[in-house]
Amino acid sequence: MYPKTKPPEKNLADIGKRLKFERNRLGLKAITVYESLDIYQTTYKNYEEGKRDIPSSLLINLWHLGFDIVFILLGNQSSATQNTAKSSDNLPKKLTEAEMRQLKMLTETQNKLKNTEHKILVSQQIDGILKQDMNKNRSKRFIS
Repeated sequence: MYPKTKPPEKNLADIGKRLKFERNRLGLKAITVYESLDIYQTTYKNYEEGKRDIPSSLLINLWHLGFDIVFILLGNQSSATQNTAKSSDNLPKKLTEAEMRQLKMLTETQNKLKNTEHKILVSQQIDGILKQDMNKNRSKRFIS
């Protein structure tokens, strides 16, 4: 027999709460997130309030911003997030405004591309920016 599932509206409410939790964990303001995702403020607010389903394409973009998608969807923190939650030194630092603008531009470009290979190249650039920021923060820990 299949396990009982929550009604869809309960799942959406839980997902919305976890989305907001992740945004706060990353130290991001809502405006930073919805502008980076190139969506309306009300749309993002509806996601956080559990009034609207989050599309998978948007989840991928949230992942690129450092959100723990497994946690948002299922409530289980991934091992990477569990490890960072143990030490505040490991928490991702806020991206600079220039990096956020660059990520937004790359995400917009990626969404407009039709060629899969080009999308992958842009995705790799996005990953590079995020990894560079993570490494920058990691080296600060060892220096201090």
